[in-house]
Amino acid sequence: MLEKYDRGVVSKLYICFRIRDESKIDRNFIKYYFEGGLLNRGLYSIAHEGARCHGLLNVSPKDFFNLKVTLPSIKDQKRIADILDASTSEVANHEIQLAALEKQKRGLMQKLLTGEVRVKT
Repeated sequence: MLEKYDRGVVSKLYICFRIRDESKIDRNFIKYYFEGGLLNRGLYSIAHEGARCHGLLNVSPKDFFNLKVTLPSIKDQKRIADILDASTSEVANHEIQLAALEKQKRGLMQKLLTGEVRVKT
């Protein structure tokens, strides 16, 4: 999802689209829908592997836009996206705390190894 800029340049290898009616589809919900792999089963059913067998799956825009996607109501989409936003933020905060604790541990281990700090037994 293009979030940081108004416009972007993308290779023709990618299918790009926008939400036409944001009163029916929540942008954040769709982002999580794709990130969660909820469209993968449908994509694999229409994907064709190229002649080079390079592992990239080719999906035609026509096939992509004919995929059936079942979505909850816009109200539920917003609720779900809000919960996922809060969870993502909480995980990010825990990762920051973990990195700080790991840095502190490395510093303490260094002090123990150099003998600067002694542990009483």
